[in-house]
Amino acid sequence: MMEPKSRTLGGLLDELAERYEGKDALLFRGERLTFGQFRRRVDDLAKGLRELGVGRGDRVAILMGNRPEWILSAFAAFRLGAIAMGVNTWYKANDLGYVLEQAGAKTLVMADRFLSNDFVEIVSEICPELGTASADELRSEALPDLESVVVLGEDVPKGAYAFSRLEELGAEASDSGLRDVGVEPDDVALLLYTSGTTARPKGVTLVHRGLIENSYNIGEREHLDETDRLWLSVPLFFSLASANAVPAILTHGGSVAIQERFEPEEALALIQETRSTVYYGMPPVTKALYEHPERDRYDISSLQKGATIGPRESIRQAIELVPHVSNIYGSTETYGNCCVIDGQDSVERRLTCQGKPLPGVTIKIVDPQTRQELGVGEVGEALVKGYITPGYFRDPEKNAETFVDGFYLTGDLGYLDEGGYFHYVSRLKDMIKTSGINVSPLAVEEHLYGHPKVNEVHVVGVPDEDLGSVSWLSSSRRTAPIAQRRS
Repeated sequence: MMEPKSRTLGGLLDELAERYEGKDALLFRGERLTFGQFRRRVDDLAKGLRELGVGRGDRVAILMGNRPEWILSAFAAFRLGAIAMGVNTWYKANDLGYVLEQAGAKTLVMADRFLSNDFVEIVSEICPELGTASADELRSEALPDLESVVVLGEDVPKGAYAFSRLEELGAEASDSGLRDVGVEPDDVALLLYTSGTTARPKGVTLVHRGLIENSYNIGEREHLDETDRLWLSVPLFFSLASANAVPAILTHGGSVAIQERFEPEEALALIQETRSTVYYGMPPVTKALYEHPERDRYDISSLQKGATIGPRESIRQAIELVPHVSNIYGSTETYGNCCVIDGQDSVERRLTCQGKPLPGVTIKIVDPQTRQELGVGEVGEALVKGYITPGYFRDPEKNAETFVDGFYLTGDLGYLDEGGYFHYVSRLKDMIKTSGINVSPLAVEEHLYGHPKVNEVHVVGVPDEDLGSVSWLSSSRRTAPIAQRRS
């Protein structure tokens, strides 16, 4: 597949619309948007946001489940040189208020509700002015940078604009200057909050160039092309979706079949209906599909490639479902992935490692204490250089702790084999030392995970006077297929 010429996401959309104008881009609940329609709606939304005062560098927060409007709103922000900010749909008022205030969000685009979450109620708890002010005069004491709220759905409070009204504002506005805002490839495009091991979420910044180039390289390892269709149920506020799966498929001219939230039988039906070819799924998703009692009723043989992570047994299940799925490694700070094993590599290699670093990425394995580089096969902390975040948003202390000499300190333990393939071992802080020996909890979990009566397993260390520490096991017994279980 020819690499895109553009190095800004707005430019990428123009390139796609010119090359594939009448081709499907986004599919959702029986409706289809071609690349030409995708661009036209993005332009209208961008002009609507511009009418609300959004410009280059402003943060546009997006709070909704997986819907075309999420992607359209993000690309509208990209078009203006603004920063699209994915917001976790599981947040309650405390965390939501924190990330909106910390980011200085100027505009919030949200659904009125998603699953059991009433977002209007939650946002009103933070910003009671939403129920009293007019939409064009909204000002919030708790969120002083917030100037406008846009709501998708029927419950639009007095202080918010309806999403349809935003599109109308854009359609009525002039196109003049829309493509002359001076967006640069190294401008921040995406802001994603990740909790990691800290008490408060950290805002990870990702730039246009990295999102295009690294995602294209991911797609090359997965052998994507313009005939492919991504089944997307991974939440868009996760980097695995918005900084990986979506830009990987778009840079290859493919399309996206969107599932608003994961439900296994609905997923099986959607994959069959849309003939999706590309799978992105975490271990719980893999297990839910693999063990679903009705799986044989659906033809999901179109699934051939994609990405997954997890213990060996989960990867094995994924390969049974998706023959050429890739084992991957990375984090939000590395644009989703920094290692992807080639989807055409052997099953055994895909079961046991995450592949070579992507083009433009360097991985160095060092002693966690001395920072001395280690040799082939030696386990140490993985440091990544190349396609990494330019830094955490407004957090100089965390940046100083996490980035050294151009390398990102992942906090992950792993090693490089003689072929240059990366093998993930565990989180550095998770390693258990017992009787003077380092034990990876992941290795113990992988062994137990394969037992037919074990559904989930988590191993952590606890202090022991004689041994230093011992493993403590938390597991749940498999009494029924996971798809039939409900928390």
